[in-house]
Amino acid sequence: MSFIKVKVISYNNINKNDSYISLKVKPVDEKSKSFISENFESSGKSLIIHTSGRAFYTPSVDDTVVIRGKVSENNDGFKYFEFNSIFPAHFLEKSNPNIQEILESKIFESIDSKDAQQIGVKYGKGIITILEKEPEKLVNDGFKLDIQAVKRDWSKAKMIAHDVEFMKQLGFSYDDIAKLLDIFNEHPHGALNAISRNPYRLIDYFPISTIDSYIKNLYWEEDSYARLSSIVDFFYNQSISGGSTGIYPKNLLDSVKAEGVNPHLILNHMRSDMRVGIYNMIGDVLQSKLHARLEEETAQHLADYLTSYKIDDYSNLDPDEDFLTDEQRTAVKNCVSTKLAILTGGPGRGKTTVIKAIMGLIRKASNNTQKIVCMAPTSQAAKRMSESIGEDCFTVHEAIGFNQDSGFYSKVNKQVDADVIIVDEVSMLDLYGLSRLIKSLKSTTRLILVGDKDQLPSVEIGNVIEDLISIEQVKTSYLTTPIRFGEHSEINDNAMLINQGETPALNQNRHGSWHVIPTENDFQTQDKVIKLCQGFIPGELGIDHSRIQVLSAQYETPIGVNTMNEKLKPIFNPPGRNSFNAKLGGKEFRVGDRIVITKRIKDKNIPNGAVGEIKYIDFKGKKVSIEFDGETVALPLSIGRQMELSYSKTIHKSQGTECDAIIIPISKSNKRMLNRKLIYTAVTRAKQQVFIVGDVNAFLECIKDENQEERISFLSHRIKENIEKNLKMSKEISAKSEELGVPFQ
Repeated sequence: MSFIKVKVISYNNINKNDSYISLKVKPVDEKSKSFISENFESSGKSLIIHTSGRAFYTPSVDDTVVIRGKVSENNDGFKYFEFNSIFPAHFLEKSNPNIQEILESKIFESIDSKDAQQIGVKYGKGIITILEKEPEKLVNDGFKLDIQAVKRDWSKAKMIAHDVEFMKQLGFSYDDIAKLLDIFNEHPHGALNAISRNPYRLIDYFPISTIDSYIKNLYWEEDSYARLSSIVDFFYNQSISGGSTGIYPKNLLDSVKAEGVNPHLILNHMRSDMRVGIYNMIGDVLQSKLHARLEEETAQHLADYLTSYKIDDYSNLDPDEDFLTDEQRTAVKNCVSTKLAILTGGPGRGKTTVIKAIMGLIRKASNNTQKIVCMAPTSQAAKRMSESIGEDCFTVHEAIGFNQDSGFYSKVNKQVDADVIIVDEVSMLDLYGLSRLIKSLKSTTRLILVGDKDQLPSVEIGNVIEDLISIEQVKTSYLTTPIRFGEHSEINDNAMLINQGETPALNQNRHGSWHVIPTENDFQTQDKVIKLCQGFIPGELGIDHSRIQVLSAQYETPIGVNTMNEKLKPIFNPPGRNSFNAKLGGKEFRVGDRIVITKRIKDKNIPNGAVGEIKYIDFKGKKVSIEFDGETVALPLSIGRQMELSYSKTIHKSQGTECDAIIIPISKSNKRMLNRKLIYTAVTRAKQQVFIVGDVNAFLECIKDENQEERISFLSHRIKENIEKNLKMSKEISAKSEELGVPFQ
């Protein structure tokens, strides 16, 4: 990567919609002249060359700029300079780095700000010599520091000093620069390239007003396409993070207004986006082209599947199992009578028994010739399914042939070699997963989806199980009768009471499996949770720390996820002699920590909500090794931005998981964040013990609250439309065939 200082002679091309610019430039300093002379022989004496790339900042003719990039060649053999970043030349002028500010910032993670201030007072400017030649002096003088970490930070600081000062002149503070370096995995070039191309892509990490203030030092137009486009995309994506595939425009405009952005500019930009098809209005809902296409393609494939080849109806046969209830027997017959069936029911309702009976009946009816493939959305769910039915089970991506290079949403469709596919925990299945699954079906395959419709929907977009239940051609069976068995049926009984909006047991029986422990305030609740994790659960109940999970509804309260993780970490992962906290993505972790992924890692197919354990941190190789369900994966250190400690986690993140002991802290402060479905989902994560700790009245109010945030989805409507279209076409072809005397199959 090279950078040159040049003067803009003229524009060849400019496209503000995609930020592409092409310029003629000539060098203005000896170093740049030498570079062009060596690499562009055809430039002759004028040394004028062509340069192009994408840039937020568009210089004027005669401006002097600094461009960073490489020499490239097009298909015709024409040489040009392909730039990754372009800035006004005065940003190249180095100011003297403020070493004291750098030491006190997050760039120098090995020295905390308090020590940094004392070091500044003690050594002054002499600290540069000490860091360069004798860093051990800091320890000898009484500072408790990890010298190897100090050396690492000093080496990094020297290497990136030029780019750091470049960003400093843009107006970024050293702490914000540390954040940028963290975002781009310690590659300052990546940060500068992003700032150059479109700084508003950093909205995920900085407030819009902050980016505006920085970019005003460079080049700023309030109504620039790049700015408005990024803002609309950001707030759209933020809104659909709740699982919808569209949003109400008013909500988006209210959000941008709250950020101090002119809503009229945003509204005009949205209209422009709609004209070119980036977004569409469906009724009073704004939907992106991507989500509209995803829903439409999924609906078309599903409609084609449902209205094509008819499969054998085995409902005239009876399952061998004499112990099935009438409800279970009906469910078995429903699932083998149609092409696509749904089996839904809560815990202890016999779903596993029905699955086994379905498999037995199909094998008997086909003389054991039909191939049955069982799968689930996550590896944990697949493992549980395998243990419960005694068959090999796969994750959805394993079964359909996940492609590491092209990603889970590859357009290359692989059909699953199966006559019957049974998918468990389908409430976790998002629209992306459903789309890929449906596209992988052969027209002759029977599909049976199993889940609990009363659990929370998927973490990612979609309202899959509800949408499919609403389709007439999909036969749904409901298991509602409790099948009492096992010593922990108390949990299932109370879960069903909660699901029906009724009051569960409020006892504190230390010998049972269901415990409701009242407290007077959040701090008492916090203390009680800690004592349960320290003593009673591992001590009296013999449940290992690895099988205890705290589930909270919030992040920032005394009983929220963040505080509870901080309090529980020393209990679940006490520090050893050689252990230390390491900064990964700006957050502190250490080997042995239990973590949860907060954003899907597509290239590794690690879903949002996956739980793992940190096994090794390799600073030299800039990798962290994390074990997920027995498989260790090496990820960049910056992955810390996409993970959290998981001794306590949100109820949403618990979907598809089970633990021996579940603790749910509840207070008036998080009551508004909880509802019946959340409580029901939380308690059904427990295999042996449930502890409801906190304000009992708030707990009872949550059970009565059946309100849940609406998920916007057009999938059901699109499926029905496509089925109707297919059936109409089929009738027309049939009528035409009769007219011509040609039989229509």
